[in-house]
Amino acid sequence: MANGQTAVPSHPNFETHVMPNTFEQKLDAFGRLLTIMDELREKCPWDRKQTLESLRHLTIEETYELADAIFDKTLRA
Repeated sequence: MANGQTAVPSHPNFETHVMPNTFEQKLDAFGRLLTIMDELREKCPWDRKQTLESLRHLTIEETYELADAIFDKTLRA
């Protein structure tokens, strides 16, 4: 890939994306993430009603899935 980027297999429901490798690319990607989070908080009814307490079980579940993927060596970079 050009510009120091690494191609990442995409999910069928999302656009193909590229993993940023340079510091500037990582800052830009993080900025896009923050924008998406702000938009979800503002526009998504499900997201607006979430609290730290309601997200707790979801976060724990996702953490276990990540731990399993690391243990099984199925984590995609």
